[in-house]
Amino acid sequence: MIASVSALFEGILGAVIGISEGFLKSFTGYFKGLSYSLHKGYSLKSKREFCEPAKENYFFYKQYEDLNNTYKSACSVNTGNILVLRQKLKEKGAFTYGRVKAEQATIHIVGNLMNIFCYFIHFLIVTFISIPGYIFYFGIAAIENLKLIRGKITGICYHCHAKFDIPYYICPECGSLHRQLKPGPYGIMRRVCKCGKVIPTTNLTGRYSLKSICPVCSRGLEVREASPICIPIIGGVSSGKTSFVYSALDCLINDVSKKNNWNISFLNGEDEERIRELLELASKGIPPRKTIKADTVPYNIFIKSGKFRSDKLLYIYDIAGEYFDIRAEVRRQSYYKYTNGLIFIIDPLCIKSSVKYITDKNEITQTVAIEDLVDRFILALREIKEVEPNEFIDIPIAIVLNKIDLINYKGAALDFLKEIEEEKIIRKFQYNFSKYKFFSCSSLQFNNRKFRGDQGVAEIISWVLAQANNEIK
Repeated sequence: MIASVSALFEGILGAVIGISEGFLKSFTGYFKGLSYSLHKGYSLKSKREFCEPAKENYFFYKQYEDLNNTYKSACSVNTGNILVLRQKLKEKGAFTYGRVKAEQATIHIVGNLMNIFCYFIHFLIVTFISIPGYIFYFGIAAIENLKLIRGKITGICYHCHAKFDIPYYICPECGSLHRQLKPGPYGIMRRVCKCGKVIPTTNLTGRYSLKSICPVCSRGLEVREASPICIPIIGGVSSGKTSFVYSALDCLINDVSKKNNWNISFLNGEDEERIRELLELASKGIPPRKTIKADTVPYNIFIKSGKFRSDKLLYIYDIAGEYFDIRAEVRRQSYYKYTNGLIFIIDPLCIKSSVKYITDKNEITQTVAIEDLVDRFILALREIKEVEPNEFIDIPIAIVLNKIDLINYKGAALDFLKEIEEEKIIRKFQYNFSKYKFFSCSSLQFNNRKFRGDQGVAEIISWVLAQANNEIK
């Protein structure tokens, strides 16, 4: 009897002590779990989605990862404590049995309730701290996206012709490559590179001033996050495309820009020197060299105005005529996927029915089947743009009769094509393009090495630019 009473008393005493110890471990379990979760310096989501060489803002992703990891760790701490206590049941005695069972029950019930309570408090604290940052982030991200969308800002590589949202940027201090330099877990308006250099993360804060490379070919770019206007020059071999390009550049720099109060600039000093040297050679009567297939880098010019939402970066593609001999060659030219306007050059000197109108018979060139060239181009363009046969191609196109000063005809280009019974050419453009217009011009012509200037090129380039971008109208 005395032994039974003694055992009961020991059991009750053990239970009281077990409950006390269980409460203590229940209260400390969550904080132990917290200490186990705070050792990582980055969030797994940022590592997986971005993996940028920059210091991460804790209150963006990682605070909630730590929250969830802390709760899981705290539950594991409780489970571990219960398992450890189970080993003590091997010790005989009422005191030990009562203490262990009471402590296990306390940890299981109170410990889990305490974890839920601490999790809720932890969630409220990190959310309260994070909300201002999230509001600021969504506000800046919305303004940034609105600027990019309204300004039609995107990136186009002038080396490989790939299109992308923004290029990869290079830290000016250590040269680290930032592939996604935009508001996010590493900073909203600015971020700190791993070297400690603070760099901008938005267009608003001057991200475009950093050195950048193409995300596809990794070659250097200086696109400055402008709105691209891509205009390929189409035409057969020796139709005068390069001469037209030179004349268009000259008109844009010296005539059109001044008339519209535009500020013209170049990618860099080297590119400016290249373009000005070509125009200077043309002004001295030196004909341009023939464009070859290897010439794939476009002529680029920045157009700036206070009326624009964003700067414009003009891409003029001078394409070798051999590319239009085969439809498959046209399809390989990826810039047609995003082109904003087209200029189709027709050399009337190579049209058989126009021979009687040519003033200098020495200028007559080998006749070319213009209709076949137009068909090949239109079919390839429909395939590239995935336009159905019963739909119009929604790219504005200027059809230019070049070298018109060598033709004894004073009327409009459209009337001349009708005069020489080439209505088939007219209909091909009418039935395939929603916006088109016929022009005539004499771009750069060289007789006795004398520069003869241009006629009508300014009107052509102005029309195409206005159709390609609404802000330029």
